[in-house]
Amino acid sequence: MTEQQARKAGRKHVLMNAVIISEGGSHQARIADLSSTGVRISSNNPPLANRDVIFKRGSVFAAARVAWADQTSAGLEFYTEVDAEALTALRAIDPIPGVG
Repeated sequence: MTEQQARKAGRKHVLMNAVIISEGGSHQARIADLSSTGVRISSNNPPLANRDVIFKRGSVFAAARVAWADQTSAGLEFYTEVDAEALTALRAIDPIPGVG
């Protein structure tokens, strides 16, 4: 299994809200894919690539590096792997109204 296949295997497709805190302020985002090592978000104002950000959902905060970004989305790589208990907590917090 390649490294990319291994990363995809651990991802869960979700649709939840989050806040991304960057040097430009805080921005609302929607989580598309979530794993213990990172998250793919969509946003009207995604952070720039190769920048440090804070990912926040509920009471969970995670420092991350923006691995890639385009005009409407970004991939965040967590600096420290999020443990299984925190991932469960992230998924249990209110989903986007009307979804799921």
